[in-house]
Amino acid sequence: MKEEAWIIDDNNTYVFGAKRFIELVNGCKKVNVFSEAPRATKQLKKRIQNKEQLPDVILLDINMPVVQGWFFLDAIQDLLSDEMKRNVRIYVVTSSISELDRLKALSYPIVREFVNKPLNLEKIRSIMAA
Repeated sequence: MKEEAWIIDDNNTYVFGAKRFIELVNGCKKVNVFSEAPRATKQLKKRIQNKEQLPDVILLDINMPVVQGWFFLDAIQDLLSDEMKRNVRIYVVTSSISELDRLKALSYPIVREFVNKPLNLEKIRSIMAA
């Protein structure tokens, strides 16, 4: 079982469902939700500076108002050591069907997979088991 998952997404319906699926598969002990990428980035920086445990899994939406998920990916590239990048698994979970978005997301070495919404129980189970 994972210790902690983060959901970075502004869609309350999706967040509710994803959180519930994680609970159903007993995927992790704690789920933190961020509706804005800058807040998640700030929290991650704080944890790194304080040498606190980082989330095991991050489900990141790239299409959010004001600041998109790309901001988060760009900001954390230089923050995370190679070891941290191996331990923190980021899944871009989006409604985007753009091939350009998929290719861009997968160009970030820290991104494990590009997943189209809606999520289902089996997909969450495989993400949490990885």
